[in-house]
Amino acid sequence: MAKKTNPIQDNVEVKVATEAVESPKTVADDVVDINFDEVRKKKFRVEGDDDRILELDTSDFSTINRIEDSYPKLVALEQKASLIRVSEDDDINIPQTLREIDTEMRQIIDFIFDSDVSAKCAPSGSMFDPFNGKFRYEHILDKITSLYENNLNKEYALFKKRIQKHTDKYVKR
Repeated sequence: MAKKTNPIQDNVEVKVATEAVESPKTVADDVVDINFDEVRKKKFRVEGDDDRILELDTSDFSTINRIEDSYPKLVALEQKASLIRVSEDDDINIPQTLREIDTEMRQIIDFIFDSDVSAKCAPSGSMFDPFNGKFRYEHILDKITSLYENNLNKEYALFKKRIQKHTDKYVKR
């Protein structure tokens, strides 16, 4: 039984049943196969490393909703990590708590993009490591969301071009 979690909804776990059952393959002459290559996830290589291939659906509009819902939680976790690093509370296991915060942040990043983005973009370090005035998770969000923006702009241009050839005869220039 594999667990699938949504870190946004107060760590509620949804259990998904998975079974490894082999069904006998039969060939049916009356079955038509449909190919959905157009809607498959696109592959992106991180820093030229073939072991770090991201698969993203850059046309997924739901990503915007997941970012909107998740970003405040990322900021809260980053602030919590900052406070723990300067804490003098002896009751807190600082390394363990920071690992837990990093793990939760990684789960949120992966949830946002519906892919294993955190492992591919940051195989080491933590999501709250600072670089050039931003935290690692912010750099990841900026770079990955730009892929979505570029794709959506490209798709809009194609859509507009396709529609325009049908509407040109009705629109005066």
